[in-house]
Amino acid sequence: MKKFSFLLILISILTLIFPTISLSNEQGKFVILLLDQLSLKEISQYGGPVFIQLFDESAQALLNVRTDYGIKTEYTYQAFGAGNRGEKYGAVSGMLGELLKVNNYKVAVYGNMDYGTEENRKVMTIVMDNNSHLFYGDVTKNVLLKDSIFPGNWRTDYQKMTELFLEGYDKYDLIVLEVGDLARIKRGLKEEILTKDEEEFLMQVTFERIDRLLGMVKARLNLTQDRLMVVAPTPDSSEIRIGAKLSWVLLTGINYEMGVLKTGTTRRPGLVTISDLAPTVLEYFQIPTPTEMTGRLIITDQVTHGGLSRLMNLNQQIVRTSEWRPWYIKAFILIQIIGLFLATLIFFSRKIVPEIWWKVVRIWLLGIMFIPLFFLVLSPYNLSDFTGYLIILFFLIALGTWLIEKLHKNPLASVVTIIIVTIILILFDIFRGSPWMSRSILGYCPIIGARFYGLGNEYMGLLVGGTLMGWTGLLDLCSWFEERKMILTPIVFIAIMSIIGFPLLGANLGGAITAIAAFTSTYVLMVEKSKRIKIIFVIAGAMFIILGIFILADTYSLAGERSHFGQTINLLRNQGFSAFMEIITRKLSMNLKLLRWTIWTRVLITFIIVLVLLFKRPRGALSKLITTMPNLFLGFIGVIIGSVVTIIVNDSGVVAAATLLFYAILPLIYLTTFSEG
Repeated sequence: MKKFSFLLILISILTLIFPTISLSNEQGKFVILLLDQLSLKEISQYGGPVFIQLFDESAQALLNVRTDYGIKTEYTYQAFGAGNRGEKYGAVSGMLGELLKVNNYKVAVYGNMDYGTEENRKVMTIVMDNNSHLFYGDVTKNVLLKDSIFPGNWRTDYQKMTELFLEGYDKYDLIVLEVGDLARIKRGLKEEILTKDEEEFLMQVTFERIDRLLGMVKARLNLTQDRLMVVAPTPDSSEIRIGAKLSWVLLTGINYEMGVLKTGTTRRPGLVTISDLAPTVLEYFQIPTPTEMTGRLIITDQVTHGGLSRLMNLNQQIVRTSEWRPWYIKAFILIQIIGLFLATLIFFSRKIVPEIWWKVVRIWLLGIMFIPLFFLVLSPYNLSDFTGYLIILFFLIALGTWLIEKLHKNPLASVVTIIIVTIILILFDIFRGSPWMSRSILGYCPIIGARFYGLGNEYMGLLVGGTLMGWTGLLDLCSWFEERKMILTPIVFIAIMSIIGFPLLGANLGGAITAIAAFTSTYVLMVEKSKRIKIIFVIAGAMFIILGIFILADTYSLAGERSHFGQTINLLRNQGFSAFMEIITRKLSMNLKLLRWTIWTRVLITFIIVLVLLFKRPRGALSKLITTMPNLFLGFIGVIIGSVVTIIVNDSGVVAAATLLFYAILPLIYLTTFSEG
């Protein structure tokens, strides 16, 4: 007992002598500075030394702020607090504030975006609870100053904000500071209250004030245990109008070293989403992320930093690709339609058409087949000139067409070579984390935010259709493969399907289901009729096991962060049949919308018309192809079945169906011209 008492006394003395020693880590403070509608360009132009230094010292990223309702402050702030971009994904307003309240953490908010007599206090939606209550802080005009030169005659009282922050630092766990002056200036410019010169003056003085506020905040924080987030939840409206719809965020403090930010939502260094902000706050306070939040924890990726200039360059590259994409996609689809129209016209006028026109159509079709390949391989070069990109693309297509015709006299060999090279490069890119696809004209757009990683539906269609036509064409070309096709075909098909669906690779479950339907159809048709039923059962069992592995790995994050499908499974587990019906309704609605509005519908309809016309000529060249290239025809049937399935199982199934048919219809017509010409 004496020894125990002595030990307690010793601990007490040591605690008094060394007050920094603690038996447990003290919880620090999380501070969020909101600079809504502030662009990176404006930071570069007006930013003070403290602000610029913070970019050099912190970890930062571009911020996708897309919500189900659009990109406006009321929606982005609500998505921040919900950790979810909308009701379609099970969003619950006030989730962040409710969880902090339930876990006994105190939150204070200071500041607003009031304008004139209009109250604009949407900042509350970030940290309010489920009952829309905010318990600490001040979002009234007490934190503003009358200022006649400012739009709305009010501006932020930075001295008051400083005093409130210093006073609240010891009381509250999460402190949110809203600087509304930037939004007031933007609104004044929009309403033509300000001239450009007046805007520039106000921006300069406002940035000086922000720099002082930021310097004070940094000086008070202990970044070995505290954390600071500076974020613009909504982009500048003038930037949005020109297509620059990404904002930015930076984090510094404990566990955030100099580098770039990344998250399991995007799996792309330098890019996070508005939904990821709340889970990152919760993680700091050791609160598990609920399933209603679709965002993931933001972490630091210690790659080459580059500071503000790197972030601006990344933003410019993403915006440029987004601006170019509609033009190049429209041109890509248009030349497909023209090529198919010319080929069909020549078929029906074949007795009077000179040989030169057959050659023109062949070169045209062969050149088109190269385009997805060059869209992929040009993406890492970050070409900034639209015309220059177009010239290089035309040159590569012409060079590729010339080389392939010189290399192969057999037209099937030409087609198979193009397809197989494209497939190999797509697979190579998938294994590297899809850096080419994420920047390709045919890839997915980080601004739209429908997909950030893995295999997008455009290249998924090309991969499935190309695998079928490339492999079956190879069987018709090479007797060695033909003799072993019953063993090699399932190996190839299962490998490709697994790559498409595995969460850390393609992460496209809809694509995996499409591949299963398409590949199985082709392989079953290769088997003798008496064995087909047995083979179907074997394949069904194998596919059930493989899909089960995908789902388990994704749902329980055994292979890393959950993909969109893994989040969907968790949503279904929590919300049941109603969530399932919402998903089905959303998919049908999206595909109906795409059928009406997307330009891909036009090429899909053209493919269907050409198919009907070709099959109306059973005694023509198509019947010869079926006889001379029987395996290729089986691959073609698999493509048709896969295109139907992909429309059903994918949100953008129309796009996937069009690209899936690409390496079926164009090669088929190309080969037919040699029989007819």
